[in-house]
Amino acid sequence: MTRLTPQTLPLPLALADRLGSVVHRVAEQVTTAHQAARSRRALARLEPHRLDDIGVSESARARELARPFWNV
Repeated sequence: MTRLTPQTLPLPLALADRLGSVVHRVAEQVTTAHQAARSRRALARLEPHRLDDIGVSESARARELARPFWNV
């Protein structure tokens, strides 16, 4: 079995850094989409008088709930 050390890794360091950056951006996007989905579920559960309290109309709520989870 081959043992990989920092000196023998097959990826150049610059490529590894770029890959890490891409993974970080994807993780941020997934987190943002998850937060938006949670917020939309909470919005869906609000009663009409609570919507009035926060100044959101039924039609605005419907538009927000119709958006796909990745559309933040």
